[in-house]
Amino acid sequence: MPADRKRPRVYVIGPVIGPFRAASEYERRAHIARAEAIALAVARAGAFPRCPHTHTAHFDGVAGVDNALWMELGLDMLSECDAAVLVPGWQRYLDPTIEVASHGSIAERDWCAAHGLLVLRDQAEVIAFVARWKHDHDCGERLSPRPAPVPVLPR
Repeated sequence: MPADRKRPRVYVIGPVIGPFRAASEYERRAHIARAEAIALAVARAGAFPRCPHTHTAHFDGVAGVDNALWMELGLDMLSECDAAVLVPGWQRYLDPTIEVASHGSIAERDWCAAHGLLVLRDQAEVIAFVARWKHDHDCGERLSPRPAPVPVLPR
């Protein structure tokens, strides 16, 4: 981490298209809009959001590029972050009656657990994390104990 960095990086975990193409362009855009709202909340809390949804919002279905590339890009971005935040409903699609998991979101959450990266669940946790991070990096002391990492849930 550069010594002069004044803000933490927080990665946004949430579905985009999932294990199959979104049923409609509306659903895909709704996933992206929810991630953008979380990224904006991260920025308002004083952190740099890393939101893969905004980097690839218009690249879905581009010939010669598959979803594996976008997933690899996301994990590369995630590896440079100080924490991650879950978009509400991150593990499910827009329709709560559909029991289909977002495999990309689960993989990102599992990566965080495997690498000890803190996963935040809501705006209050983001605000507390940013304040704690800034305090830690200004004076080298902890404000309070860090929350435990999110456990990897069985599939």
